[in-house]
Amino acid sequence: ITLSIAAVERDTGLSKDTLRIWERRCGLGCRRCLDPRVSFGAQTPLCDLVLAAGALRSNIVALSFSGCMNPNQVADGLAELRAKLSETVALWACVSRPVLHHRPVPAVQAFNTLTDIPAALRQLRRKG
Repeated sequence: ITLSIAAVERDTGLSKDTLRIWERRCGLGCRRCLDPRVSFGAQTPLCDLVLAAGALRSNIVALSFSGCMNPNQVADGLAELRAKLSETVALWACVSRPVLHHRPVPAVQAFNTLTDIPAALRQLRRKG
């Protein structure tokens, strides 16, 4: 997905100057780093997720897990990521199985389906 600077400015409320600074800091030389939905693969190390969240000044890190993943690895990985992220960054996890309902991870918002996320995003935006 490629977004124009104007589209990202409109969607995020950030100035074009700030977005250009982030673009340079990303070192990617492309508009992809301005997309607030930057995607990382399943094998991305936790430290890279933490660094990306900081570099992009993310308000939310959202992850999605398939139902075939080991429930203990999901919960342990989320707990470790939560501990490494800034407290100001929300951690959201979409898990198709009730993994996080049986073993909740503190300060991680669990979703059963991706369709639950827009309502949570609207609620977060209302909080300011």
